[in-house]
Amino acid sequence: MSSLAQVLPERYGYVVLAVAGGSLVNIYHIVQVAKARKQYSVKAPLTYSEDEPAFNRIMRAHLNYLENYPFFACTMLLGGLQYPRVSTSAGVMWLVGRIWYAKAYAEDSSKRGSGFMISSLAQLLMLGNTIGFGLRHAGVIAACRARFSR
Repeated sequence: MSSLAQVLPERYGYVVLAVAGGSLVNIYHIVQVAKARKQYSVKAPLTYSEDEPAFNRIMRAHLNYLENYPFFACTMLLGGLQYPRVSTSAGVMWLVGRIWYAKAYAEDSSKRGSGFMISSLAQLLMLGNTIGFGLRHAGVIAACRARFSR
């Protein structure tokens, strides 16, 4: 009987650490929202303020992160099974982009584009890794090689 460590690819631990980094970025967002609630006197459970657009930008950055985190985690964990180094690099790039996005959005919503682009490019790379993993394990790549190597 094999242990999990014997069947996972070498360096997969870095993939797991990148996903854990995503939880740390979420904690960063939670702290930012808590500070903004206090600063702008927006009581929970409200997630929007009619009077404080700065609070709304901070909250929206957090909500946008939560919308994107499942995509990040799934594509990291699946794509990382075949491409752990590329997935880890893309994951770190995604995390940096999300922090950049949040900081810029909190300051001025029109400045969030760079962070968005960085994280979007990383998401596409992670998605490509996951699709590649799926194609390989569905037998599609082997079938194509067999068909076109004749």
